[in-house]
Amino acid sequence: MSLILTIYFFILGLCFGSFALATAWRIKKHKDFVRDTSECEHCKHKLAAKDLIPLFSWLSLGGKCRYCHKKLSRLMPLAELLGGVALAASFVWWPYEFNSALLVARFALWCVALILLLILFLYDLQWYILPNKVIYPLWGVSAAYFVTFFISKPTPYTLALLAGAIFIASGLFYAIYELSRGAWIGFGDVRLGFAIALLVMQPIQAGLVLFIASFVGMVVTIPLLVTGNKKLSSKIPFGPLLILATFITVLFGQAIASWYSTQILML
Repeated sequence: MSLILTIYFFILGLCFGSFALATAWRIKKHKDFVRDTSECEHCKHKLAAKDLIPLFSWLSLGGKCRYCHKKLSRLMPLAELLGGVALAASFVWWPYEFNSALLVARFALWCVALILLLILFLYDLQWYILPNKVIYPLWGVSAAYFVTFFISKPTPYTLALLAGAIFIASGLFYAIYELSRGAWIGFGDVRLGFAIALLVMQPIQAGLVLFIASFVGMVVTIPLLVTGNKKLSSKIPFGPLLILATFITVLFGQAIASWYSTQILML
């Protein structure tokens, strides 16, 4: 049964990935991302349903448009795969139970947040900006996600932990933004940090997000600098790194913190 559900969430995630990429493109082009239909990026031909089957359509057409035969972006199948893997992994490694309506609602809200995070990931990766049209809805979904925890434990301590997470994930970013006058990070990262705090909810977890994002950033950036593909003055989007780190922290943050406390601190 769990295998069937994993496959189901993977297929659903493929659809989410396709939707996320299309939405990112429509926002960039100032199109109505609800009512406008998908079209070829080259010939602008409106795509039929048979052209929109996630992953299969791109592979069956050899990565080319059915109508003008020009090559389509490889980001299309990658975005769909990213959505599929993210949603399936969320189901498999979800750190909470599904034995109540509140807990099911928590997972559902995480899935919605995941779609919004994926849109931001793809948008920032291509155009180096985090649009408010996605950030603000993410705030609302993330706040609702936090409420599912607060209902379970409505104490001042829960709110204090959230305040600490906001200080680390958003407050520190704001300080960096002000000190660098926007040269090191954009204000979109500050806004994203607020949503991240609502999702991870604890100062330790917020710190883990920053650590993972910075570590992955170094792993990715240093080889690019060494090979000359990037310069120190080159722009590198930090949003995708934060989003990847948030995904890892939500699913594995508790396990990582437990391992660190038992294996590292006990040395």
